[in-house]
Amino acid sequence: MGQCFGTNCAKLDKDDRVDGIGKANQLPGVTGCVGWKEGCTFYRFFATPINNNIVKIQHCNNWKTTVRLNVTLIGQKKLKENHLILLEEGETVNTNQISYSLLNVNQNSIMADVVLIDNGKTAAVVDQFGIAASQILKCPTAEDAIAFSNSSCSLKFESCRCRPADGIVHCDCRDNTVLQQYFSEMMLPRKLGNNFLQRDGDKFIVTSNSRLQLKVGLQRLKLSTVVDRNKCKATVQSLNGCINCMAGAMLNISCLTDFGTAEGHVSCPSASFSIKCTTTSYQQTINLQFADVVVKETCELQCPGERSKFELAATLWRARDTSNDWKMADDHVTATPSFIA
Repeated sequence: MGQCFGTNCAKLDKDDRVDGIGKANQLPGVTGCVGWKEGCTFYRFFATPINNNIVKIQHCNNWKTTVRLNVTLIGQKKLKENHLILLEEGETVNTNQISYSLLNVNQNSIMADVVLIDNGKTAAVVDQFGIAASQILKCPTAEDAIAFSNSSCSLKFESCRCRPADGIVHCDCRDNTVLQQYFSEMMLPRKLGNNFLQRDGDKFIVTSNSRLQLKVGLQRLKLSTVVDRNKCKATVQSLNGCINCMAGAMLNISCLTDFGTAEGHVSCPSASFSIKCTTTSYQQTINLQFADVVVKETCELQCPGERSKFELAATLWRARDTSNDWKMADDHVTATPSFIA
């Protein structure tokens, strides 16, 4: 307890030194005063380190984006070449006369809100409660944290509650173990949504699937067109329907090739159309319109390897002509007398 002079107790700053408390003046803390009539009780609560661990708070607003490309090139002799290419936005890499340019990457805005704590060995993700816990005792730099002096580090005023009791000052301070819980419960590596966050040395890496614009350029390459000279055969399964109707006739036809897949073109006297041909005899239905009830035509199928012919034969039914169902009839009309005199 010391003597009070004027307003020296009321004007006491939280960082002022107090005589008689020794080393406590050098450590991060808060100075206070309680007046007792003619005397004043000066006190200071402060923090002391329990180990040499320094916890860093890190917040990344922008992330450096690197795209990993797994490229597989297949040569003429079916030989495969695998290349791993790392690209940054705006960068161009050339390999085997092929250039890869990363034009744009859709940045993941979710990672811009992530706050991390790092003690040099492990790292963890913290939320708003973890951020508040990290603000109780803070130092501007790692060097200031090592020095741990009152001139560089600060202890939050709300970390302790002090009250006068029986001629002394009693302080209740919170035991801050929140950050230790985050290191055990939210430790990296960790999945955040569609992102995977991990630590690599002194860096933090986020792996995610993103949309990107990639430009691929071919240099001094020769392009060759390969045409399959396969043969095909068409088989008519059925032909039925009507003429003089909207539905028309339905042709069920299959087409078989000796290898691969081909697009065949059919030319008939009354119609022409395309059909698909496969090694499993592809089945398909074609809608046709004919003018006569009796169909008997020879059609030609053109495929890459050869031309072939097949027959169309069927008897269709004729739809009734309903274009004019009105009947003309004479009628006698008798005039009605007017009621107006």
